Amino acid sequence: MQESTLLLAYLCPAYERNSEINRLLSAPEVNIDKLLCARLLAEQGQLAEWCRAYEQLKSALHAVETLPPQEGDEEWQRLVRQETEVATHALSAAKQRARALLLLRKDDRALEMTLSAQDTALALRMGEAYRRYLARVGVQATLSPTARGALLQANAGHGRLSGEVGTHKWSTSGAVCVQLVPKEESAAFALDYRDVRIDIFCSSGKGGQNVNKVETAVRVTHLPTGTVVTCQDERSQRANKLRALAVLEQRLREAWEQTKHNAERQTAISVRTQAQTTVRYYDEANAEVRDVRLSGVYSLRQWEKGEMDALVDGWTLLQHQTV
Repeated sequence: MQESTLLLAYLCPAYERNSEINRLLSAPEVNIDKLLCARLLAEQGQLAEWCRAYEQLKSALHAVETLPPQEGDEEWQRLVRQETEVATHALSAAKQRARALLLLRKDDRALEMTLSAQDTALALRMGEAYRRYLARVGVQATLSPTARGALLQANAGHGRLSGEVGTHKWSTSGAVCVQLVPKEESAAFALDYRDVRIDIFCSSGKGGQNVNKVETAVRVTHLPTGTVVTCQDERSQRANKLRALAVLEQRLREAWEQTKHNAERQTAISVRTQAQTTVRYYDEANAEVRDVRLSGVYSLRQWEKGEMDALVDGWTLLQHQTV
């Protein structure tokens, strides 16, 4: 029960905030402010699934805590065992939903989902299911047809749908290749001068009396990487310092760009490999969905309505089994 109590504590702030929004929306001074009402309703939409998870977990925990004792005749014990099994299963499902929500909150990046298929209608059919799912959790998305299938874009939801990347095979309609790329602004390199140590010393070698007697040489060290640049060719300390910092910045920028290029190449290879892997089968004749990574059979009708929490949660928890 300790885990259930802890999960309730994590979900409680969202539940309390939702209650506060309800009180605000009932106030006359708030009702006349249309912009504030719209903002509060949008926030309430984002809190909806958290409130449902809180209520389900609280109800399931109460059901387990108030189970009747198994003392009595055989028929009574049988009924109690059945009730215990149902209550325990409900509590387990509620805890799984709460755990998944807490994990999904860690990755709320914007997304761009491409659904590639020979049948554009099938790609749009899948994209509409994902759009409905995102709408259920308070994320607005736009779906549009493309020359190769469909494109789904949203300002959040990357973490939720990361498990959808791969090939989705339909029993009668073909296959759809789903790829998911977060919409992130490309970072620019910037040298943080707080990470740089500057040492001054006397120049050595040719250059006249002033060069050898006055501390004009400069050594700059980038502490995080240990990169060192020394400059003593100029006649003044300031000129050596500026030149050394310029060389240091150039070297670090080149190393940063190479690292970025390698990471992008590795990501592209990983995404391409993942996209070629079959992750799910859709049996249209029996209206069933089977995920190769998860056990169980899921309803295709519910999936198309955007009710895919079990699949999303299952994949999320599978990826964070050590959490």
